[in-house]
Amino acid sequence: MIQEDLVRLSPIRFLPDHPLYPLISIKEKFDHLRQPTLTKKALFDVILSGKKIKEAYLLAQKNNFSKVKDCLVKYQTVNQRLEKELDSAKNQGQKVFDVEKILAESLERHLRIIAFLASKNNEENFRLELSKSIQVIQALAKLLEKDLPDASTRILEQTSKIKII
Repeated sequence: MIQEDLVRLSPIRFLPDHPLYPLISIKEKFDHLRQPTLTKKALFDVILSGKKIKEAYLLAQKNNFSKVKDCLVKYQTVNQRLEKELDSAKNQGQKVFDVEKILAESLERHLRIIAFLASKNNEENFRLELSKSIQVIQALAKLLEKDLPDASTRILEQTSKIKII
């Protein structure tokens, strides 16, 4: 199931442990700024958060947990920005339903990857970042409650099933 989730997430050219990765980060920031509306920025961030969680998974496969932790922090940052963008777009009357549907599907994939990561490392700081990532997902799920109540409930139920010791 995880392999299927990874295929559906954005492709990755370089992992954070690659020397050219800082250039990719700069490009991501620039691309985000170029998005013309809050809805487009939110969609960009849905894709970017998927990329960050995929990077975390691939680095965990290489046992590079210090970089996994960094990816989780970036994942949280992108999702917190996404939450603000979606909320602002809704308040401005922008149509966000399509973005919310994509977000709901993505978050379910992300949770399966986070559950996998939770089984791979018991270090306290790593588990703390996993917990923070789950909290950010819960906040996004609550934002989906009005338009996608079933998806919101499913995501919140999945977060409660992930055991972080």
